[in-house]
Amino acid sequence: MSDAPFGLINSAAVGVDYSLAEVNPTKLSGSASKVSPSPSPAAFDPGEHTVAEVHDYLAAHPDQLDAVVAAEKSGKARTSIVGD
Repeated sequence: MSDAPFGLINSAAVGVDYSLAEVNPTKLSGSASKVSPSPSPAAFDPGEHTVAEVHDYLAAHPDQLDAVVAAEKSGKARTSIVGD
């Protein structure tokens, strides 16, 4: 019997290593200059954040105003963000 937690398969028993290795983004991209520290515009979902967090994001990323407002209008449509 496996010593893995209930519902999990002992990877050694089936000959597959499912362990999580640490990922180094510079090795994946080939250069540290290609790694962007800020999230992509599609990654920011205003519906998953408070109004204050959305305002802070927009203050730091003013070029994303239109995209964030459009996403907010199609989601929660909070007037403190969309302005209507």
